[in-house]
Amino acid sequence: MPSKAVGTGTFFAILIFYLMEAFRQLNFAYGSQIMAEVLTLSGQVVFGAIIIFASIVARFVAHAIERNNDQGTRVAAPLVRIAIIILGTAIGLRFMGLADDIINLAFGLLLGAIAVAFALAFGLGGRDAAGTAVRRMLDGAKSSDGPAVTGARGEETMAGSLNRPQSGSFEDRNDVRDVVDTPRF
Repeated sequence: MPSKAVGTGTFFAILIFYLMEAFRQLNFAYGSQIMAEVLTLSGQVVFGAIIIFASIVARFVAHAIERNNDQGTRVAAPLVRIAIIILGTAIGLRFMGLADDIINLAFGLLLGAIAVAFALAFGLGGRDAAGTAVRRMLDGAKSSDGPAVTGARGEETMAGSLNRPQSGSFEDRNDVRDVVDTPRF
């Protein structure tokens, strides 16, 4: 019963307050400090549990997404529900002060795994899509940079500033006049 759990929690909070004040009246600072720490930690644990319990809202969010009846919502609704539950649990555990390093490591590994998965999917599965995307970028840059030159495989490459040979001396380049005209102090 939720009312019994709330009543028991309130009883223990009153008991801790009572013990803390009793230790303070007896000039037993160490005992009072221990009770203050217990009260602080129990408050963090209770509030963290409330945050974890509030992640149940994920069910309602998933149902709201599913009501759209699109093709993408069948995939998105479970992903959103799982993401909210994982994030709510992580925030609750972090607020409790439990497993901070484990949560940081888990999120880092999760994001790294997602990045590697996207890189592999794009690199292996989307080789043709990547080729057309690069070709479009090169065509757009080619029209604004200079004449095109046919490469070894028959593709067009840019013959602009990227492929222009430059000598190693600074005076041979066109930007030497900018430096020469600048007054020196």
